[in-house]
Amino acid sequence: MKDPRDPGTIDGFADLLESLENEPPKEAPKMTQPQFSPELIALAVAQIEASIRNPKPKRGAGRPPKGERAQTPAEKQKAYRDRQRAARDAAK
Repeated sequence: MKDPRDPGTIDGFADLLESLENEPPKEAPKMTQPQFSPELIALAVAQIEASIRNPKPKRGAGRPPKGERAQTPAEKQKAYRDRQRAARDAAK
């Protein structure tokens, strides 16, 4: 809160009011023409609406399967054993 007994504060406020009264009023900024044509705006709105109506399907979590479908854990284990057996046989 300002001290009413401080002459500098009161004079400073009076100076502020006087400067506001003496300053000419500022003009409001003028409106500019739109930068985009109505056709372009209509096209953008149509694209946005189409993307809202037909969203892209989401992928499932994890890596996509290498074959036609994902392997079960038993199939993965069998494939691992077959690879190890083939590597062991190739080393002999």
